[in-house]
Amino acid sequence: MQITNCSEENGTIKLESNNNIWIEVTNTTNGSGYVVSNCTFDYCVLKPVNISLSNPDEQCDYNRSGVLCGECEPGLSLVLGTSRCELCSNSYLLLLLPFALAGIVLVVFILVFNITVATGTIHGLIFYTNILAANQSIFIPFHNPLTVFISWVNLDLGIETCFYDGMNSQAKVLLQIVFPAYLFLLMFLIIIVSKYFDSFAKLLSNRNPVAALGTLVLLSYSKLLRFIIAALQHRVLDYPDGTSDIVWMYDGNVQYFTSGHVPRFVFAAIILISGVVFTVVLFFGQWFPRCSKWKLMKWTKNTKYIGFMDAYYAPFTPKHRY
Repeated sequence: MQITNCSEENGTIKLESNNNIWIEVTNTTNGSGYVVSNCTFDYCVLKPVNISLSNPDEQCDYNRSGVLCGECEPGLSLVLGTSRCELCSNSYLLLLLPFALAGIVLVVFILVFNITVATGTIHGLIFYTNILAANQSIFIPFHNPLTVFISWVNLDLGIETCFYDGMNSQAKVLLQIVFPAYLFLLMFLIIIVSKYFDSFAKLLSNRNPVAALGTLVLLSYSKLLRFIIAALQHRVLDYPDGTSDIVWMYDGNVQYFTSGHVPRFVFAAIILISGVVFTVVLFFGQWFPRCSKWKLMKWTKNTKYIGFMDAYYAPFTPKHRY
């Protein structure tokens, strides 16, 4: 961090910062001091700017404010897919209807064209779309239908919207897993209906809804991982009197591991533990049946477990499954 041109003018201290930092003046019993921290993400103005510490929000970009510029200015809402804060209306909730229909279309597309883990074609698609997503500024500098497609492969909505008036970072992080959860629900319903209604099962013909569910699990891995990282990230603010404060990185106004943060932390921990267990089972699944004689491993003989694992292993011969 580098601060230049520190001066006092008309009783107001002004600092000119030339990189991505956030500064706040504090008043304690030991006198005044400064809290200086790297700004999170792109919340702060990156170009050199004169900062009046009587109004620290001047250093925030995209109409943001607060500690580490972590929240929106009063009356504004966070836009999903960006760091911007804008005016929003609850009428945007109507967008949930086309997204609900789009989720159905996506599930039908996976089933009809059999683009599942059972065929192997999905693996290359996921790999290359994530390569494009990780280097989107280079390969796809402008927003176009291809960027929407890449977002959908990663179970993102692919558009910028605020959804409702007052949306903040806490809601934004939780909304990341709403679309995958909705797709899982659709797939579970298809499996249950297929089980109890033969006519519906015949309609699916030779389609494998279990393989489609496995595909959605595979697609959601990066999405769930991003949610876990977002929920667990934090920033330590050191104060001049020697004390420190731990805040949530996405919104510095939320104290880490307090009532406002604990639900996300617990949810992320559950997903993380479940994901690790599932990954271990998937990784060693081809050898588990060999241990089925052990009482602890008898569950590996379950037909539902075998069917789900076969959906992942089907494209590969036993020699190449590892």
